[in-house]
Amino acid sequence: MSQVIPVLELDHVSKNFGGLPAVHDLSFTVMPAQLKGLIGPNGAGKTTCINLITGALPVTSGEVRFQGRSITGLPLHQTARLGIGRTFQLLRIFQEMTVLENVMAGCHRWAGLGTLQAAMRLPGARSKERRIKEVAQSQIDFIGLTHRSNMAAGALPVGEQRLLEIARALAGQPELLLLDEPAAGLNDAERARLGALLRELTGRGLSILLIEHNMDLVMNVSDELVVLNYGEKLAEGSAHEVRNLQTVISAYLGETANA
Repeated sequence: MSQVIPVLELDHVSKNFGGLPAVHDLSFTVMPAQLKGLIGPNGAGKTTCINLITGALPVTSGEVRFQGRSITGLPLHQTARLGIGRTFQLLRIFQEMTVLENVMAGCHRWAGLGTLQAAMRLPGARSKERRIKEVAQSQIDFIGLTHRSNMAAGALPVGEQRLLEIARALAGQPELLLLDEPAAGLNDAERARLGALLRELTGRGLSILLIEHNMDLVMNVSDELVVLNYGEKLAEGSAHEVRNLQTVISAYLGETANA
């Protein structure tokens, strides 16, 4: 029987800033169709970890592999082209563009529409543009913002802007999705919807690495959790296993976690 290759592998990855470790000797995997939560206190190294995976920051030591291939040292645009999508802790949307236009911008990985083709309005370009609009609109429908498609993105409430970022990342048709605090600014109903969306995505075969401070959400949707503290892996396991570890309770979850 053939061995299942992890979608993502971090192999003893470290990142130092001026000699100070932000991430130290970190190893974990994300398997196909798995949702892995990455949690820890502020400053634990979670966003740095995503930046190392995507190539936004260079790795000091260790190796990052995507679908069995080393991507250590590859720049951001190349990791995106391979099939790694992400959202950001601080929103990065095009405020003046419509919701639809924002999500269309996420189709760059597979669209391959050249500037000259687009400018000359060649038949192939028109057909591809229709396809881009269809894909973008389908992702907008999926996240529940159909009624906002033609609204300026900057006019959306913060919670809907978070969902818009997810739709834009999904429009790139990634095989690994990295989410950095997607529930920030969402109300209870929006968080419930987000949780359902995430489980539906893994049900479709997408692998997800989720950074999230909302413990109810991350505990409910994650197949496994990795806990970081001061850049090091403190624990890894199921939500039930992690929430009952005294080291995790003391470092992050608080004494009420056993209640």
